[in-house]
Amino acid sequence: MGASSASTTDPWISNQKVVSAEARLALGATWGKAPGSSVLADSGVVEGAGPSASVSGNNILVTAHQAIVEAALGTYVCTSTATMTVPIDTPLPTSGQSRYDIIYGEVVDSSDSATYRLNTVKGTASASPSIPSAPANTVPLFRVQVTNAGPQTPVAIMAWARAAGAARLVETGDTRIGGYVGERRKFRNGREDVWTGSVWLTVTAPTSWTQDPADLYFRGTGGGGSGPAGTADLGPGATKFVKWKLTGKDLEFKYIFKVGSGVAGIGMGSGEIYTTLPGGMTSAAYAQWFEATLWVIGRAGVNNAFYWPGGRAVVPANSNQISLYFPRANNDMQMLPYLVAAAPGVPNQSVPYVAGGFSDPGEVTIYGKIEVQ
Repeated sequence: MGASSASTTDPWISNQKVVSAEARLALGATWGKAPGSSVLADSGVVEGAGPSASVSGNNILVTAHQAIVEAALGTYVCTSTATMTVPIDTPLPTSGQSRYDIIYGEVVDSSDSATYRLNTVKGTASASPSIPSAPANTVPLFRVQVTNAGPQTPVAIMAWARAAGAARLVETGDTRIGGYVGERRKFRNGREDVWTGSVWLTVTAPTSWTQDPADLYFRGTGGGGSGPAGTADLGPGATKFVKWKLTGKDLEFKYIFKVGSGVAGIGMGSGEIYTTLPGGMTSAAYAQWFEATLWVIGRAGVNNAFYWPGGRAVVPANSNQISLYFPRANNDMQMLPYLVAAAPGVPNQSVPYVAGGFSDPGEVTIYGKIEVQ
């Protein structure tokens, strides 16, 4: 009976010379496999304290880290020993528009001289921008919203590498399928899922709620205003956070936004007010409505403090943005997008309507439960 062979044996066992490609194959055997593959490693950042990212002008600074990159020529262990600077493409979006850029790590291997570097995918600017994807054979790290004012705070979107047979550590919003029935994945909040062959089934729910910082934004010209888009300033000492818990694909949350020591110095820009889903998550493929309340505070010389308990909020299909709606006025219950001003500093244009003033958010709450992807 004849024997057949699909490949050579391990070169160390055969006492042969080890070339780089063979070494990468052996290295790949130590890491967990990509979904649907018995050979390719699952690319990701090696578990640790980093990386983190911050904004410096029109640059993103990414701290030191190590990553596993499954590229065309095999498995690479890539190490960044110092902070790396990633320039954001210019020109910046025009007023009223923004875009999403993706920062990712990649391997450039020329004649067996490999280099690890960071690069970007530049999104398309619009009033409601979509989120691009990183190229194949790379490691996505951060998503950055870029407005006319420059890049905003980066949001981590990285996958994490793992040893063979270990549970997959994932960030909230990870949409990758499992590699085999029984594979497990873990979240930082304590949730644990198992792959059934078709869906992730939550077997351990989070023991507590996760709390993250949050922001309100204004759309400017692209959303009923007449100025640039940007991040709302609620003044010194403001309260801005979201508490959330994810069970399966059900996201439960509560946002609290409260002005600081006084209304002096707050900046709400112009145009519709909105916020974003926590953890880089994206909504399911249909629009979903939930609850919102608003306590409007009075500016100096204008007695306009009042409470709107009957607001609504919506996240569109396949989106990460939450828009707020409130009645137009006490005598007009038409629900319209929340608007502090249609033009910066110009009163009598807000929703809800404030005679002689602005609908400044003394406190905004948003709460509910939606399905996410």
